Amino acid sequence: DLMDVYRKAWDIYYTPEHVAQVIARAKHWQFDMNKVKWMMWSFYAAESVEGVHPMDSGLFRLKYRCDRRPGFPRESWVRFYARYGWDIVCKHIRYARLYWRFHQAYRR
Repeated sequence: DLMDVYRKAWDIYYTPEHVAQVIARAKHWQFDMNKVKWMMWSFYAAESVEGVHPMDSGLFRLKYRCDRRPGFPRESWVRFYARYGWDIVCKHIRYARLYWRFHQAYRR
């Protein structure tokens, strides 16, 4: 499947070893290493955590209970916000783990 190849390419490019190599190159060329680390993290996090292209994402995704496809019933507010809150917590844990991995590569 083409999407599997696409996601595999992201995973191969953003290995800790390659991130460390890109940051080392940035240091050699006197770029701001923190900016490079932040950009690489945010690009990869968009794909790996949210499952969207980096240009379509943000750190905090807004969802609304009324934004349902036509024909689908509206969820109760308790169920919607409980699931939405849990989704936010889980995604931010994944963001933090990914950031820690990139930070370790940065420290090498």
